Amino acid sequence: MYLRLSILALCLIGALPARAAEPAAIVRAAIESVIQPGYDAFADKAAALTQATEQLCSAPSFPALEKTHRAFGEALIAWGHVEFIQFGPVRDENRLERIMFVQDRKGIALRQIQAMLAEQEREALKPGALAGKSVAVQGFPALEFVLFGTGAEQIGFGADGYRCLLGAAIASNLQKIAHDLADAWHDPKGITALLETPGEKNPLYRTDGEALGAILKTLPDGYELIVETRLKPFIGDSPLTAEPKKALLWRSASTLPLLRSNYEGLAAIAKKSGALKELEGENAAIAANFPFENSAALSALDAFKTSLPDAATTPEGHDRLAYLLVVTKSLRDISQRGVLGAHGLSAGFSSLDGD
Repeated sequence: MYLRLSILALCLIGALPARAAEPAAIVRAAIESVIQPGYDAFADKAAALTQATEQLCSAPSFPALEKTHRAFGEALIAWGHVEFIQFGPVRDENRLERIMFVQDRKGIALRQIQAMLAEQEREALKPGALAGKSVAVQGFPALEFVLFGTGAEQIGFGADGYRCLLGAAIASNLQKIAHDLADAWHDPKGITALLETPGEKNPLYRTDGEALGAILKTLPDGYELIVETRLKPFIGDSPLTAEPKKALLWRSASTLPLLRSNYEGLAAIAKKSGALKELEGENAAIAANFPFENSAALSALDAFKTSLPDAATTPEGHDRLAYLLVVTKSLRDISQRGVLGAHGLSAGFSSLDGD
């Protein structure tokens, strides 16, 4: 089951710094500048992925397969920019797990998609049918195996019609989820309205601080997601103990692009929301390190010239990944103590913190 970040306990612990941006302004800017455009982009790229996959099925060729591979990567990157928004509509109908189900250590999810391919279950190809199946066969990891796993090259020859049709069904399922998420964030009576109009009658957010906390806690939660579910599973303690095939989406060489989009999306929340502007006090000094540390993480990723999972098996690559892990933990701590703290918020214990 996809490892979920526990909801950090957030509470107002003091007055906001005198010059800090107002909570309502930060919430509104985060929604309008990052979250809504991010989900819109994901919906657009998911639609393009569906179109490319359907064209591949109707006219199989290696160029069409390569186009579908590119569309897969673009949709994945678009998702990565908003993946850390793990509250609100994405929690309804198991959407989060349906988009990105992280395999269990026993490989049950892999066996499920392999079984569907072996049995050629035609019922799963009917419109909407996949939404009723296991979350393990509905999202990016399942589609990755269909498009990049053992035997996937046969799609380009048209030799595995069922496999291609299953890929198209998964892509269509992702498209439906993506569009539902985008619509939910644009719904004038939905999550956006709840965040922007806190009050006693609001079922989720009674105060500006609670709404602000929902937005800003995505920062420590997001970096902890990276630490615990993206880096730690495959790095190991040394190059000899690294396990590249435990990296998420290693078959499509998507581990690095997805990570990069995660860092970029988290930085966008901090910058475009105005959460880092005109802060004061001790915690503000900590928050000032945020842009530098996030840039350091992106620079570390850009230094890799080979597959990120494979790099873990070399001394130099492992050292770079160990450094990236340290920087990401630092970003988590800066977000908790600096960004949240500078806005009068505190973050409680998170179950994903392995330290």
